[in-house]
Amino acid sequence: MRSGLKTLVAWAILGLAFPSGLRACPNCRDATAATPGATSVEQSQEACAFNRSIYLMAGMPFLLVGGFGIVLTRRLKP
Repeated sequence: MRSGLKTLVAWAILGLAFPSGLRACPNCRDATAATPGATSVEQSQEACAFNRSIYLMAGMPFLLVGGFGIVLTRRLKP
């Protein structure tokens, strides 16, 4: 358990050290760079929006299954 925490902290530090490369997946980052007439700030904001939408889509199934599991557990308790 302790080594997992150390690994998580190490990844968090690396993520904070190189934030510009972690704002979007490679395809999304290339798509935002190819946006015509957009400033670098707008491109960065678009990349962050892509990243947040990916987190939402990836996290929603876990939230639904976890919520369903909690409801089932509470209903089945004697």
